[in-house]
Amino acid sequence: KWWTFTAVIILAAIALVLYTVRPPRKIKYVLSRRGMKEGERMYLYADFKAFGVEMEGGHYAIVLIPRKRFSPRVRAYFPKEMGEAIVDAFGARLPMEEVKYDILDKLVKWLRI
Repeated sequence: KWWTFTAVIILAAIALVLYTVRPPRKIKYVLSRRGMKEGERMYLYADFKAFGVEMEGGHYAIVLIPRKRFSPRVRAYFPKEMGEAIVDAFGARLPMEEVKYDILDKLVKWLRI
């Protein structure tokens, strides 16, 4: 029936709004010789072809650009005063590129996934 489909659409829209307005979380990052650890997840340098630096809403972030076509980009936010050391650490292992976004990247960034 059409009313059940309408109810599903309304519930999905409400869930999406609640998901996008959630407060930011604090995550601990650790850099090592093999990669970057984000909480419990390890991102190996070998899985990324380059990195870039972006400024979003007054916050700086390292953006890791994956080798695989449909893999998501990884963002790690950092304070301005640690920026040079962090960029040097990534620069020793990956080439630096300008960060360019396609439509999927813009959607993921807007949804904060």
